[in-house]
Amino acid sequence: GGVPKYISSSYSANTCNVFGSGEFFLPESIDNDWNGSIISVSSSGSGYFECYKFNVEQGVGIGVFDNGRATFVGKFLTVDSGYVATVRDYGDAVFNFNRISCDNGLPFFIRHGSSDGFYGKCVVNSEEISAGALGGSQAVVMQKLRDGAEVIINSDKFTSAASYAIYAAQCTGGDVTINGKLFGVRGVLSQNCLGGNFYINADIEATEGGINMISTNTDNHTVIYDGNINVLSGAADGIDLGGGTLKLHGSLTNKDISGTGTTYNGIDKSGGILEIDSFSVFTDNESIVGSGNVDIFNSLYIDKPLGPSITTSGQYIFTGTTYDGDLVIYNTPTNDNSLTEI
Repeated sequence: GGVPKYISSSYSANTCNVFGSGEFFLPESIDNDWNGSIISVSSSGSGYFECYKFNVEQGVGIGVFDNGRATFVGKFLTVDSGYVATVRDYGDAVFNFNRISCDNGLPFFIRHGSSDGFYGKCVVNSEEISAGALGGSQAVVMQKLRDGAEVIINSDKFTSAASYAIYAAQCTGGDVTINGKLFGVRGVLSQNCLGGNFYINADIEATEGGINMISTNTDNHTVIYDGNINVLSGAADGIDLGGGTLKLHGSLTNKDISGTGTTYNGIDKSGGILEIDSFSVFTDNESIVGSGNVDIFNSLYIDKPLGPSITTSGQYIFTGTTYDGDLVIYNTPTNDNSLTEI
């Protein structure tokens, strides 16, 4: 309860610029509590921070709150346990690093703070964004994005060792752009979203599923996916659409590559709106199961039949085999034997 004998120095200002190649290091506290951020930008503060490495043993590495504006540049941004970075409220932040990682926690948490949602802007450029297996966490989490919010993340490698690479919840607006490649147990999850546009331009390699949009989403929440999904271990369904609008361009592969004899489906459409631009589905069982209509604007290529309760608007190409009882022939021509010459 007494005054600490040694107190670390701190610095505060309305504007702060740091240049160089030094290292910021914040060790774990002896009471196992979370430390404050190495750098915290709040209110109307602004700054530019450049160094070789930011590292926190336990706590929040960097925080941008309220109307704070800041740019962070370096080679490594790491947290052993906690959040690597959080951007909240109307904050405006840019992160340029070679590698961003967290062994036990979240690399990025973009969310509401003192306001009812996130209205700001966050831009991240990093060769790798990695969440370790200890905390079972996602690489990027976005919560309560509102109209006017903008998130742009470019990374050659999003990795989550124990969960989804990208996770979004309770969003009602905003625009999110993800560019790169996703690796994880699962690729993308959205739930309880009433709006917002998510543009995902990334291949996905996952062990238990590619995209999952929960039934609590509404049709105003849109995910536009452009890339190739490869479910490495096979999942019951490679894509689960329960709610929201999902637009697809690219391909999905969800097969029993380990030879267990399990048959897997491609897409399970139990709700929401499914729109196909140009997409291929390679699977063991049925290409699309569930119920409702699928809008095909360009082309759909499948190697297994559609489920019996799936209808389509537009044409698709089926390259597999089926039983003649599954065939339905429309516009059956009338036999005309009157012509004897061609």
